[in-house]
Amino acid sequence: MFCISFYSKALYNTPKIIRDFINYAEVCFREFGDRVLYWNTMNEPNVFTIGGYDQETTPPIRYSPPFCQKYNSSRGDSTTEP
Repeated sequence: MFCISFYSKALYNTPKIIRDFINYAEVCFREFGDRVLYWNTMNEPNVFTIGGYDQETTPPIRYSPPFCQKYNSSRGDSTTEP
């Protein structure tokens, strides 16, 4: 997860951004650390989602509506696909 306020910053590779991200991570750990065992950062999680549900390039590759709006696909049934 990436804090939306970071998108308004002009430069991402600066000491201030590094401090901001550390502060953000510390808040997450403090607020959710008692409930979260494993932490992972993902670069561009939207790419995975778009690829799996619209462009059919990454799992789970859902082929049928309401997924896969890019194509009028009848290759699958999203109600029964695992």
